[in-house]
Amino acid sequence: ASDGYKRQGPPWMVPYPRNPYFTGRESILATLYQQLWDSQTAAISQTQAISGLGGIGKTQTAVEYAYRYRDDYRYVFWVGADTELELTTSYVAIAQILNLPLKDAENQDDTVQSVRLWLGREADWLLVFDNADRPEILPPFLPPETNGHILVTSRAQDFQDLGIVQPIAMEMLTAEDAIAFLLHRTGRMAPAGADDMRPMQGIEPSPELQAATDLAAELGYLPLALEQAAAYIVTNRVPFAAYLTSYRKQRLKRLEKAKPKLGQYPDSIATTWALNLKEVQKTAPAAAALLNYCAFLHPDAIPFTLFTQGAAELGEPLATALADATDDPLDLYDLLNPLGSYSLVRVEPESQSLSLHRLVQEVIRAELGNEGCQDWVEPLFRAMATLLPEKCKDPEYQDWPTLAQLLNHVQELATHCQQRNIASTVAADVLHSMGTYLLVRGQYSLAEPLLQKVMELRRSLLGDKHEDIADSLDSLGQLEDYQGRYGEAEPLYQDALAMRKRLLGDEHPKVAASLNNLAFLYCSQGRYGEAEPLHQNALAMQRRLLGDEHPDVAASLNNLAMLYYSQGRYGEAEPLHQSALAMWRRLLGEEHPDVALSLNNLAALYRDQGRYGEAEPLYQEALAMWKRLLGEEHPDVAISLNNLAVLYRDQDRYEEAEPYLSEALRLWRQSLGEDHPNVGRVTENLGILYAAQRRTEEARSLYQQALAILEPKLGAEHPWTVKCRESLAKLDEAE
Repeated sequence: ASDGYKRQGPPWMVPYPRNPYFTGRESILATLYQQLWDSQTAAISQTQAISGLGGIGKTQTAVEYAYRYRDDYRYVFWVGADTELELTTSYVAIAQILNLPLKDAENQDDTVQSVRLWLGREADWLLVFDNADRPEILPPFLPPETNGHILVTSRAQDFQDLGIVQPIAMEMLTAEDAIAFLLHRTGRMAPAGADDMRPMQGIEPSPELQAATDLAAELGYLPLALEQAAAYIVTNRVPFAAYLTSYRKQRLKRLEKAKPKLGQYPDSIATTWALNLKEVQKTAPAAAALLNYCAFLHPDAIPFTLFTQGAAELGEPLATALADATDDPLDLYDLLNPLGSYSLVRVEPESQSLSLHRLVQEVIRAELGNEGCQDWVEPLFRAMATLLPEKCKDPEYQDWPTLAQLLNHVQELATHCQQRNIASTVAADVLHSMGTYLLVRGQYSLAEPLLQKVMELRRSLLGDKHEDIADSLDSLGQLEDYQGRYGEAEPLYQDALAMRKRLLGDEHPKVAASLNNLAFLYCSQGRYGEAEPLHQNALAMQRRLLGDEHPDVAASLNNLAMLYYSQGRYGEAEPLHQSALAMWRRLLGEEHPDVALSLNNLAALYRDQGRYGEAEPLYQEALAMWKRLLGEEHPDVAISLNNLAVLYRDQDRYEEAEPYLSEALRLWRQSLGEDHPNVGRVTENLGILYAAQRRTEEARSLYQQALAILEPKLGAEHPWTVKCRESLAKLDEAE
């Protein structure tokens, strides 16, 4: 050769076989190829890095790239980059395979330099630095000129020492790819091609396919975890369902029963991150403490504010490390840096949050042990309380964004609270705040376990004579009330009222609130005579205690107006509705759920009086506002849909009315269940619409369904039941 070197054929130094079960990562491979081969970019782009958590498949993706595009390169070199010694050893091996003159130099630095110079002169080579978790040690090994391509795999996230500002961040497998991998790897589906490994759209999955789907989700779509599970399943020939059942009981202990067999993973899950975690603990104890706390939260979108505002509650070393973090936001970024350097967390500046993999959480909790875990959960409740409304009182509308951000994390803490028998009044307050938030958001199935846990905690800690017990009784009463379980709600409301009177006296805002709740329950049951004095007493008490301008006074005006409306006392109801609407607008602004409620109620009054032109814009405004503020699926949205549909029906606008009624029925069934009185009411309304269209048999069926709901729930004499029975009778008479 003209350069004096002896050729022995193009070197191929990839130490691993191609993984026949490699799945997914197509977009990463395509992006990597495009960026490395883009001739329009600077030479700096000829160096690229794949960054990600240990076990995410960086090495095997690099292996796949090398095999897939081997024909595009004359030389492919693989360099272990864990340490400077390993780098040097790999370069000596390259020198020997290239038969460079200094391949056996006594000073190995000379050999390294000879390889660097060779790389600077030659072209069309691929150089892979694998496991370069300390990118800062690579520059002395880089060629002076880059005429080939350099690919780095690393847990690190900062590659500025290599001139890379934006590495390719490797995420978990997609759900589809993770399932396909499990099926292919275990031989449960023919590997003819990616499309053949995926279940066909629209086909009900078999129990085994569903178990594989659930297992992939439980393992967080992490390739190493999937490989370990698959290795055990293949070795022991067990069904996915059996493995899934065992994993849900034993968690990490079950996963560690098998080591990875394929995919170039040197260690199992338990040991893959062990050295990283120990290094963080040794060099950055505050970062390690933060990571430990994260192990007991939901893995996604952990808000920065939990640590910046709650640092004092989390003890040392975080209290000192983040003492000034509310004033200097970079303090937290400094703290997170050691965790990011191993990809143990993912920082999300846009949402001011961080995330980590659920299996990292599993490993941390296993290291801490059951007794140690309790020490981390209780401070988290205290830190959480610093972000919630003052003293964790019942949340107002302005508190909703904060509560929505914390919902998943409070639910996770509630699970640990249950598992570890953690009992504290702060925990009860946090759970109460979130439970009452879920109530107003119409998420009753999520609210129920939280509110029941609060009652259990408060009774065990406070006894039966405490104001907080009355608050829990009241909240549980609302839970039953909103779901139409009036018989269960009434004694809870009555007990809350009696306890509040004993503890707080007859004149207190919470006593007025209890009167209102009990009165509204009676009104829902058609017990108007019992409801009216309670509503009037509540209104008078609130005016005395809170003044004439207060949101609770507006609520009482609205509730009394609704009572009069239900009795057909429109002249008394209208000024109360108008006063409530005006007050809510003054105090809460134009955009508030209570304003939408008031618009809806005033519109209902106008509709019943035949004032359709005045009712329609109010209904439409209420519907649009509720959708904006509460979301499309909230049960209150169904109120507007039902009412607007009835307005259209009354005007013979049947085609406009029917889809609104159908959607209201769907929403209420979804959120309230099949036997809620509201479901019965909207079913009857749909029957009235069909009757008006002479769809007699459909109407009769709906009336019968409505009666089957209303009569057991409300009784035979409730106005709604009576009206539905009369509608059915008229239909029969017409025949």
